[in-house]
Amino acid sequence: MATDTKPEDPSDEAHVTDEHVLVSVLGDHPKTKILATFIGNPEMDFNVTEIAEYSNLKRDTVYKYLDTLKGWGLIEETRRVGNSQMYALNTENDANEAFAKFEWELLTHLGDKEQADELDDQNNPLP
Repeated sequence: MATDTKPEDPSDEAHVTDEHVLVSVLGDHPKTKILATFIGNPEMDFNVTEIAEYSNLKRDTVYKYLDTLKGWGLIEETRRVGNSQMYALNTENDANEAFAKFEWELLTHLGDKEQADELDDQNNPLP
């Protein structure tokens, strides 16, 4: 079950920035940022305001894509806290496991490239 314990510092690595590996590879589409937020925090659940904060998006943008991600079974509603619906990564969805493995493989590749000093000035791997 997801919990509501969240890091306090907005610069915490749990927040998705343009440097996030999934955003770097797949682009900065809001769905990518929202999904990266959940994959990076699989034990947590979030309300829309928190998703927006962690994803560096506006609440209206988050609302625009929530139903699509729920429709694909990637995220799910967990509980209500006051008037806020909470959402979490659907850990039963095999696609999420594949996304998490994809992220891990990208980070491993990036680490290998960094050790070999094969990164450009924006920390992207060189061919």
